[in-house]
Amino acid sequence: MKKILKYSEQAFLQYQWRSWIEPWLKHPKRKKKAKQLLASIPESLHSTGIFLRIALALFTFILACSGVGLLSLMFLGGGWNEIGYGIFSIVCSVAFFFILENYISHKHSYGTGVDDMLTYLTFVSFMTGFVLFFIDSSNNDALIGVIIALCACLLASLLALRYVDRLCMLVALSAGYSAVFILFKSSSLGTTLLPFIGAALGGLTYWGAGKLRKNIAWHLWDSLWWMAEITGLVLLYASLNYYVVRNLSESLMGIYLEEGQDIPLAFIFYACTALIPLVYVWQGTVRKNRILFRTGLVLIALSAITFKVYFSTGHHEITLTVSGALLLLFSYGIHRWLQMDRAGLTLQEDQEEEKLLDAESLLIVSSVSIPSTQQVPKQDFGNGSFGGGGSTGDF
Repeated sequence: MKKILKYSEQAFLQYQWRSWIEPWLKHPKRKKKAKQLLASIPESLHSTGIFLRIALALFTFILACSGVGLLSLMFLGGGWNEIGYGIFSIVCSVAFFFILENYISHKHSYGTGVDDMLTYLTFVSFMTGFVLFFIDSSNNDALIGVIIALCACLLASLLALRYVDRLCMLVALSAGYSAVFILFKSSSLGTTLLPFIGAALGGLTYWGAGKLRKNIAWHLWDSLWWMAEITGLVLLYASLNYYVVRNLSESLMGIYLEEGQDIPLAFIFYACTALIPLVYVWQGTVRKNRILFRTGLVLIALSAITFKVYFSTGHHEITLTVSGALLLLFSYGIHRWLQMDRAGLTLQEDQEEEKLLDAESLLIVSSVSIPSTQQVPKQDFGNGSFGGGGSTGDF
C-alpha cells in the first residue's frame, strides 16, 4: 500500500506541473522555455478529452452497478436489515477505493473518466452505508443531520486532496455549510442570524483559500483553492440576497408576508443584493483578480433578476433591451479606460510580470524533486588515435 501511495503522489505532482506549463507552448515568448521545463519532467500520466472522459465515466458506472448488483444477489437475502445493507455498501466503497488506487498506479491514468467515477462511487457508497446506520435511530434529528454532514465533509475533503478533484471539494464545502445550517436552524436566535452567519462563512472561506493559494507548499491543489474561493464568494452573496433571505424567512420562521409587507431589515438585504456584485467587480479590477471580477459579473445578472421579481415594469422586452445596452456601454467604457496605464492596471502586456512568472516557474520546478523515469545512456567516446593528418587511425 505504501508503494501505491508513494507512486500516486509523485504521479499527481508530475501531472500538475505539466498541466501548468503546457499552456505556455502557445505563448511565443515562453514556448522555448516551456519545452525545456517539460523535457525535465517525466510524463508518467495521461488523460483524455472531455467527450471520451464522459463516455468512460458512464461505462465505469454501468460496470460498477452490474458488479454490485451481482454481488448483492449472491450475498444479500430477504432477512437483511438496514445495518447489513450499510455494511455491504461500505465494503463496496472500500473495494472501489482499492480499484481506483491500483488503476492509477498501473494504468498511469488521471482524469480519464474511470478514475473520476471510481472516486465518486467511493464517496456515494460509503455515505449510503453511513446513513443507513441511522435509519432506525431515535436520537435528535438535528444531531444526526450534523453528524452525517460532517462525515460527508471529511470524506469529500480527503478525496479532494488525494485526487485533486474540484467536485469533491465543492461537495465538502457544501456539506460543511449544511452542518452549520442545521446546527443554527434548531434555535430561533440561530435562524434569525443565519444570513449573517452564512456571509461570515463565505468570507472566511474566500480568505482562507486565498492564503493557501499564495503558499507555494499548497500549489499542487491550486484548482481546489480557486473552487473554494468561488464558493465562498457565492455563499457570501447568496446569504445576503433579498430573494434568498425572504424565502428562507417564510419557510423556516413561518412568516407569511402579504402584499405590501416586507421582512425585517429589508433595506440591508436590498443594499447588499445591489452592491456586493459591484464591489466584487471593482475589487477584481483594482486587484487584477479574475475570480472576483468574473464572479461579480455573473452575480450582477442575478441581482438584476432579483429586483425584476419584486420591481417589475411589466415589459420584459424593454428590461432586457435596456440591460443589454447598459452592459455593452459599460464593457466598452472599461475597455477604452484600460487602453492606457491606470496605476499599473492596463490591457497592455506587463513585461515585468512575465519575467517574474518565468522566474517563479523555474523556482517551482527546480524545487520539486521528481524521480526521472528516463535514463540517459552513457556516452563512451573512446581514447582515439590518428596519424597521417587524420587519414588513418581511429577517432
